[in-house]
Amino acid sequence: RPCAASASGCTGSSTGHGTPSPAIAVALCFQLDVSPGYCWPFQASRSQVVIRLPAQVRPTAITVQHPLKKSSALGDISSAPRDFTISGVGEEGEEETLLGTFSYDTEEEPTQTFPLQNKLARAFQIIRLVIQSNWGKSGYTCIYRVQVHGKITGMNAIGQAKG
Repeated sequence: RPCAASASGCTGSSTGHGTPSPAIAVALCFQLDVSPGYCWPFQASRSQVVIRLPAQVRPTAITVQHPLKKSSALGDISSAPRDFTISGVGEEGEEETLLGTFSYDTEEEPTQTFPLQNKLARAFQIIRLVIQSNWGKSGYTCIYRVQVHGKITGMNAIGQAKG
């Protein structure tokens, strides 16, 4: 069964001076409003977010969204993510499986979907997005919206996720 799942919860951290609280992460990580300024800011150019999906999903793609330069009040979107990786995290803190390394292009469409490079038959409930760099902003990186696409596995007889 195909899906484009948002998260039932997410947490994040930066390798800089601050760490957003999980309560803020859940409220802001996947909001509907992606207007300039309504983002989840990390206080560093290298940051990460851990996404707990509502069910086991065999991921096939990831979508990242950031407003266009012309939509920004200041015309500056240097806080947009640039290079990032996606990994699936196994149960009970098992080793991570790299699913792909990608680059978000600020000259392209604001919503960009990246087919995963390492397609596995394995499903994950936890996905880690690691922002390796942004487009030049030294103080912070902004994440507006992230979606995980794939097939839900582990469904019960009435179509609800197990577990």
